[in-house]
Amino acid sequence: MKHELTLEELLVDPMVLTVMRADRVNPGRVGRELRAVGQRLSNGADGQAVPHWFAAGATRQAECCRW
Repeated sequence: MKHELTLEELLVDPMVLTVMRADRVNPGRVGRELRAVGQRLSNGADGQAVPHWFAAGATRQAECCRW
């Protein structure tokens, strides 16, 4: 069985950090933002992760894909 990396493991992986550095991405900021999103998703009314645009109602579902 293949082990999937956790967020913490990804943010210290040398290859990921190299790519982030090349793209001028701050690993600390990415980690904070992803943790915040995870926290918001896990605090749903029924404990399920539902995107905000979907939870708002079926009529607003198309708004997620504006180009």
